Amino acid sequence: MARKKSGPKKADPNAKKGTRLEDFLDDWGRLVIPVGTAAILALLRFVGILNDISLGYVIGLLMLLSTMAAFGLMIYRNPFPDWVRWGTIAAGVLFLIGAFTPFTTEIYPGTPVKQISVSKSEESIVIEGLKGGNYRVDVLAKSFAEAGAARTGQGQYRIKVGGKELTGSVSDTVRATRGRKGMAGQVEDRHFQNTHHLRLSGGDVEVVPERIDAIIGPDLVLSIYKVWLSPYLAAGLLVLVGLWGMFLDGVFQDLTWRWRLSPWWGVGAMFVWTFMANYDPSNMPAAAIWSAVFGGLGGFLIGWLCSLLARRFLGKLRNKF
Repeated sequence: MARKKSGPKKADPNAKKGTRLEDFLDDWGRLVIPVGTAAILALLRFVGILNDISLGYVIGLLMLLSTMAAFGLMIYRNPFPDWVRWGTIAAGVLFLIGAFTPFTTEIYPGTPVKQISVSKSEESIVIEGLKGGNYRVDVLAKSFAEAGAARTGQGQYRIKVGGKELTGSVSDTVRATRGRKGMAGQVEDRHFQNTHHLRLSGGDVEVVPERIDAIIGPDLVLSIYKVWLSPYLAAGLLVLVGLWGMFLDGVFQDLTWRWRLSPWWGVGAMFVWTFMANYDPSNMPAAAIWSAVFGGLGGFLIGWLCSLLARRFLGKLRNKF
């Protein structure tokens, strides 16, 4: 008996649009997209379109955008109520303000409202007419950085700005490393600038250099920038976004049993915190890369823990009511 030939399969009218893209993202996209992105960035750096600082900035932007995209894609692909979708849009706006703004201003702070050079030979310098508010002070060991290979080592400074103490250390050293099979190597550790955040009362602000080690002196350059978004306010906005993710993980457990929402928030928030704590222009793009690695891993674990707590406690409340 001859077997009946089957014709081409008819398209399923109920099939969801975009299935091919979703299948690609779930399969090869996990490998192709990161590798392709890294190759494009390497090419842009090689041809000179991006420098080290702008490359680190782009890496950070992609890190934050990917966490937002993952969070939003999970809301889009699951049957959440409309009020959850609108709430997530609002949370996305808060994340933009609380994460992208401090990350951008950390790298590109704009024009300083005041820039002065201080040395140990000067007793004090008075900055006149400074408005009260939140400020960022960048301390650059100018003499030490310009000396290059002629001067290496490590030193510390202590400066009072408006009665508030700024302390830090700068270094230009070489560390010996040992790899596999006893092979030795050297790693250069260069750190010439520190960033401090403080609130000044305004008026005449006195700057007193109390300590500048000879090896990093004699001159330090202080660049003072106005900060329009307080670091505490930015942290508060990120906390609100995290609470929203925990709420969704705890209440809609049937929709987030496979992929949680809070870990993606944790990745973005911890990346920003790690980057701002370790940023140095002379260490870019490594600062962005390592912040993405360690901040991302730590943030994912913290977000996962927050998700577990939310599912445990909010789940009990949900079952009661």
